[in-house]
Amino acid sequence: MRCLVDNALSPVLASLLEQAGHDALHVRAIGMQRSDDVMILGRGTVEG
Repeated sequence: MRCLVDNALSPVLASLLEQAGHDALHVRAIGMQRSDDVMILGRGTVEG
């Protein structure tokens, strides 16, 4: 499962998901921490 973790949630969540074997990324890791929900959803959709 691939997860793009929203800025409202801690980056620790992305780390925990990765440790559990998931492909997880926090929006801060890709410079989208100030992006609105529509842009984040769009990025998630493009990346599957």
